[in-house]
Order: sequence, then structure tokens, then C-alpha cells
Amino acid sequence: AIGGFGHCMLQFIVEDDGTPHLLECNARFGGASTLSCQAGLDSFLWFLLESDGESLEKTPFERCAGELRMIRIPEDTYRCV
Repeated sequence: AIGGFGHCMLQFIVEDDGTPHLLECNARFGGASTLSCQAGLDSFLWFLLESDGESLEKTPFERCAGELRMIRIPEDTYRCV
């Protein structure tokens, strides 16, 4: 609806009557996106490939075994559980 492509984080406030108000729009990789990459959802790579006209068939989603937990410290740490 707004013509965006790729990673875009939008924040809205929605009134009781359903009227949305856009607060912020950032074309960026979100905070939990690194966890998604660890789980096998490499959306940033897919965005780059699609931007270059490449097919995503050679880069399928292959989810990691088990569940992941991300703990935010000065650097990201990952562990399959």
C-alpha cells in the first residue's frame, strides 16, 4: 500500500474506532531479525537476491532443529533448545 520493498519496520497507534496513525517508518533490519536468521529464515539475503533479480528457489527456508532463544547482551548469543 505504501510502495515499500524489503525490510521496513512500521509502528502505528490504532484508535478504538480502527483509525490507524503512523508513528514511525524505518527501513531497517529489526532487533529479532538476527534470531530469524539463526532459525534459517535469512530474509535479508532473500531481499538482496530478489533485488538483483535472482530466484529464491536455490535458497530455500531450512529451519534449524529445535527451538531458539535469543538473549540480548552487548552481543547476540544463540542456543538451540
